Amino acid sequence: MGSEKFGHYEHAADANRRIGRSEHLMIGARPPEPEVALLWPVTSMIYDLNTHGYWTYNGDYTVEMLHVWFALNHYNIPVAFVDETMIRQDKLDGFKVLYLTGENLERKTAEAIVRWVKRGGSLWTCAAACSRDEYDQPLDTLDIQANAGVRTRTLQSLGFACKSRCTRTWLQF
Repeated sequence: MGSEKFGHYEHAADANRRIGRSEHLMIGARPPEPEVALLWPVTSMIYDLNTHGYWTYNGDYTVEMLHVWFALNHYNIPVAFVDETMIRQDKLDGFKVLYLTGENLERKTAEAIVRWVKRGGSLWTCAAACSRDEYDQPLDTLDIQANAGVRTRTLQSLGFACKSRCTRTWLQF
């Protein structure tokens, strides 16, 4: 603590002493294993390179990803970031929920996500998420109309009025 107000030192020292008395309770503590995964949208980011070849990090999906992480973190829900390679290697098996925000997704990754959802995983997507493949072509692998038994909830179906493409989709077989 760097302060020229010496009156603050006594309170900070008292707080440190109290923390020290409880250290034996915290020494073996470990954070819980995350049951929620958030996809880092690398395939979408490829299409957002600026003129200098750097990612801009200001696309709608990156802002949405950040807000999803903030919301889950605010409620003390541990979140693990995953990438498409991890998903293709079936490393989602320990997770209950996968959040997707990016518009582009590799087709093989989308197929792996469908298999994971059919095994009991839950998928949350935001507007236009997973609508394009790695070649920026339309992607219908995660088309919720094509998958029988899928529960879909959108903001409109929950009674909210939307003027744009604001749709939140929750998939669960």
